[in-house]
Amino acid sequence: MFNELKKLFSSRFMWVILAIAVGFSLYNMLSSVMRNYESDAATTESIKEYSAQIDAEGLSGDELCDVLYESQQKLEKQYYAGDSSIFEQYAAAEKAYKYATYVYKTFPANRMKIVENMEYDLRYSKGGNSRMLETAVRLYNRNVPLSFTFTGHSHERTYEFFNNKFSEIAMLALIAAMSVRIFSVDRSTGAYRLIDTTRKSQRTVFRRQLSAVCVVALFLAAVLAAMEVILSVSVYGLSGFMLPVQQLEMYEMCPFSLTIAGFYLVKFISKLMVYFMVVAFSAFCAVFFKRTVVSDVVSVIFSAGGQLVCVFYLYATTRGGTAVFPSTVFMTQEGTEQYDTIRALVPQGLLNISKYMEKFDYMLLFGIPINRMFFCLGITVLLTVIFTVAAYCVRTRNVRGAWR
Repeated sequence: MFNELKKLFSSRFMWVILAIAVGFSLYNMLSSVMRNYESDAATTESIKEYSAQIDAEGLSGDELCDVLYESQQKLEKQYYAGDSSIFEQYAAAEKAYKYATYVYKTFPANRMKIVENMEYDLRYSKGGNSRMLETAVRLYNRNVPLSFTFTGHSHERTYEFFNNKFSEIAMLALIAAMSVRIFSVDRSTGAYRLIDTTRKSQRTVFRRQLSAVCVVALFLAAVLAAMEVILSVSVYGLSGFMLPVQQLEMYEMCPFSLTIAGFYLVKFISKLMVYFMVVAFSAFCAVFFKRTVVSDVVSVIFSAGGQLVCVFYLYATTRGGTAVFPSTVFMTQEGTEQYDTIRALVPQGLLNISKYMEKFDYMLLFGIPINRMFFCLGITVLLTVIFTVAAYCVRTRNVRGAWR
């Protein structure tokens, strides 16, 4: 495997495109941070102070909300009376009150209302719709122990940061190019003439090449995941990783029992599965077309093109549309349904799992409720296996002239 890695990075051009792809991804990641940066140390200290008060005085959630409301009202009167020096303290108290209200009142009340409404609808539903409602009731009728603990400066900005948009396009193109190179370098350099072309030797070479490029894909996914965690903590102050993901208000409707750390893990695994699928497809292109240029073009279009489609619909079906991605055209029921279909069928949709986590994202398949993210993961794994087996069969054919 190490020899294959040496051959992969023996070209200066490969190092150049590696630097460009990583640089582009980091630039997009950092530019998102700079656009959405918000430091709110006062709110951090305010929430920590009131959390300590809960422990010391044994306050209930409702009692804490009352204390915070009185404090916020008192500071508001002082501020509007002309004492501008307390603005930061007043803003922190207001945010702490809103967060406590979400944790102890809004979240449990909304959950209860969802379950009650679905149980009511369940009485009059039949067939697949009733199964969907039963699944929703089972998932939402769980105790989610939220805590009045600081989990970040701005959840909305953190959510924006979680959305992988253009930053992944360069990485997918890079992985596709590396995969094509590692499976075609022996042919392009003429080294295949020195390789024993028996089926056994071809199997060994294929496994080594596949292992080498998968290791590189794993390394890149791990580096990007580590950067996301570091920036989330250092810039957005994200903390409380063992708390439920519902602590982040944008995931209030998430039906899963998942921690914030679990969210990061699922995000990493989903990204890795997409990378492995791109590796498998590019390997198949390299051994099937036998022309490096054609293999590069087809594999890059397949990998980066799928992400472009997902990014287009992500912009077009939200209020963040632009002239290039006109949200007014796609912000319809039909546009949303198209995006839901894409997220279920296109593996690159897994690069943005935030859309799968923010609501009850299930669909009916033969009358059975299926989660879109799990369905897309299944398709991704299936495609990876199919492309890998196909590439293996073509690569290991015991015909000397076929490899040429």
